[in-house]
Amino acid sequence: MLTLSQRLSQQQKLSPQQIQYQKLLQLNTLALEQRIKTELELNPILEEEMELTQETDDKEKDEDSTVDEIKDPDNEEFSLEDYMNDDDHDHEKVYRGSDEEQFHPLAPVRETLSEHLIEQLNMLNLDENSFRLGEEIIGNLDDAGYLKRGLGEIVNELELFEHIKIEPVDAEKLLLRIQLFDPLGIASRNLQECLLIQIRNMKNADEYYSYIGEKMLIEFYDDFTKRRFDVLKQKMNLTDEALKETVNLIQSLNPKPGEGNIDSAEMNQISPDFVIEKVENDYVITLNDRSMPSVTISRQYLEMFEKNRKRGKKSSREKETYKFLREKFESAKWFIACIQQRRDTLMRIMQAIFQRLKVWEASKEVGIGLKNGLANLQGLRNQTVQALGYKDFFQYQVSDYEMSVEEMRELCQSMIKDVWPLYRELHTWARYTLAKKYSAEVPEMLPANWLPNRWGQDWQGIIKAEGLNIDEQLKNYSAEWVVKKGEDFYVSLNFPELPQSFWDLSSLYPAPPDAGYKKNNHASAWHMDNDKEVRSLMSVIPNTRWWSTSLHELGHIYYYISYSNPNVPIILREGANRGFHEAIGSLMGLASLQSPLLKEMGLMEQSFEVNKTQALLYEALDYIPFIPWSAGVMTEFEYELYSKNLPEDQYNVKWWELVKKYQGIVPPNERDEKYCDAATKTHINNDAGQYYDYAISFVLLFQFHNYIANNILKQDPYTTNYYGSKEVGKWMYDVLSPGATVDWRVLLKESTGTEMTAKPFVDYFDPLLKWLKEQNKGRKYTLPETF
Repeated sequence: MLTLSQRLSQQQKLSPQQIQYQKLLQLNTLALEQRIKTELELNPILEEEMELTQETDDKEKDEDSTVDEIKDPDNEEFSLEDYMNDDDHDHEKVYRGSDEEQFHPLAPVRETLSEHLIEQLNMLNLDENSFRLGEEIIGNLDDAGYLKRGLGEIVNELELFEHIKIEPVDAEKLLLRIQLFDPLGIASRNLQECLLIQIRNMKNADEYYSYIGEKMLIEFYDDFTKRRFDVLKQKMNLTDEALKETVNLIQSLNPKPGEGNIDSAEMNQISPDFVIEKVENDYVITLNDRSMPSVTISRQYLEMFEKNRKRGKKSSREKETYKFLREKFESAKWFIACIQQRRDTLMRIMQAIFQRLKVWEASKEVGIGLKNGLANLQGLRNQTVQALGYKDFFQYQVSDYEMSVEEMRELCQSMIKDVWPLYRELHTWARYTLAKKYSAEVPEMLPANWLPNRWGQDWQGIIKAEGLNIDEQLKNYSAEWVVKKGEDFYVSLNFPELPQSFWDLSSLYPAPPDAGYKKNNHASAWHMDNDKEVRSLMSVIPNTRWWSTSLHELGHIYYYISYSNPNVPIILREGANRGFHEAIGSLMGLASLQSPLLKEMGLMEQSFEVNKTQALLYEALDYIPFIPWSAGVMTEFEYELYSKNLPEDQYNVKWWELVKKYQGIVPPNERDEKYCDAATKTHINNDAGQYYDYAISFVLLFQFHNYIANNILKQDPYTTNYYGSKEVGKWMYDVLSPGATVDWRVLLKESTGTEMTAKPFVDYFDPLLKWLKEQNKGRKYTLPETF
């Protein structure tokens, strides 16, 4: 039976110009300079622009009028004007380097190349004789990095003078290993061998062009070195594009891996892409492209078009010539436009980076004024609790969990250890993702100002997850609707409506412009009398963040309401522990963004399918970085502050030592003891010594969610919907209502069947871990494999 079907699909393909632009954008200044030189050789339409006089400029203007008149003799839908003045692209016919004063700042690298190679030789675990041969090979390299003596000659000399006998085959194997050292191709015996080693071991190179390049270097090396590109094209049966990309690939290799720095007092020199100067409180950014060759369209070929036009009817050969020139004009025009677009893009990116830097620096200024106050609080807090019999303020806060300081620190370290494999993958992915975003070298550690959160505790701003951002849908509603709908969520679980005093006396929305006061926008929930009076401080606006935050804060409110019952004495009307309180709030925050709930609330199209990997990545960027931050940086800093009496003149160095150790984040500039970057975090001053509460709450949150999904709702943990489930409401009330009358460990075991464990947390993100490992193949990890 024959059936017919139609399918309409939409695909987005990059134009040749977009592809070319993306390739150029990835090149540094030196590589781009080489790329321009290659293009000048391959495309006769392009020529290097000399410095113009005013007379030449006037002549060009006169000739431009002639250009506008050139028409295609065969009446094709094409004119030179279309190519030189494309309405879709704002570009110039000539690309010149920047007109600013030329800069030549050079960064010194003090390690000589021979030292660098010996370090790598030490890592090969060689026997004494092989190591001695390796030293001799390195010692016999010329300034370009080539082995200037025959390998057999070196082997014979070692046997004659040092009685070290090495078989020629073993010597050859060692030489091959050294040739794979950094820089790749070092110790080659000739240029051909050097290039072949590099092209065979390049990372991230296109496999097809690498294969063609290797074949070109082996079978047609003489043609390549003599630049017989037409011959190569014919012999290898290559398209223009394949030839160009292969030649570009080979010319991107390093023909002189030694760079003339072996055992020299001179230092390797690095040419930067940008020059950045700080002038007063601002940064001046200059693109270091003054020495870049300037390219333009060849006037000689423009004249060929004019002659072609005057001849009238053309032969087939002349038509082929015209077609060839037309293609080259198109390629040249795109190339010039792409170079200019690259320059504009790089400047915008650098300006964005330094705008972020300025904002980040401004956010840390407040720490300067808070430093003395924190030192005062450090002494006062310790002295106050010591009068109660506690050793220090940190021990006092930990005692709420009925644990010792060391037990709490061990618990925090175990949480970090459990999530470390996932955090390490996420850290590597973020380094490469943000480096690509900012067109920068991949950093060893994450610069603090690159991240969307100024402490690096939340990375969600790195991506925008479709379907998980409901800002557009919430624009149709008011801030009041957001909070009321949050109340409705809890009521659907069989919790009571909020008391009228909550609505009358809470401050839930942003202060009006004419308020005459500044409002603290940090969301919080308050139990005013340890009974029925509850309040919240928020600044709700209808967006995704405040939708989730509202349900989180209402989780605290309903916890207060639940344990304010006759069975719980007033003194025990608090969470089973502080982490429990945060876990319930965070649990509701997680539930608030599950797709079935959003669809039921009308905040997501019924037909919309959330990409599971994208959704998990979005959630992981919130939850995973938070654990090393909260259980590591914040906890250990406050332990040092209170238990170890950290001196005031070591606040900042200790802070950044911990940030690097636990988060793999570094400041964008020097942070001396003038600053107190720790004090810029509200909790260091206001809710001191207990940030581990939040780490514990995240572990408990996934234990709770796992139990609800699997044991009560029997739904996929990734697509649950708590709304309207009285069973979920009863389970929650049974957890909340005892307050602190039951030991938290007993309550946890009774309510979930297990003791506290990060396994549900880690298992939830296991599919993402596999995905991240695939993304990070071939990438360099800079955090240790184990914590």
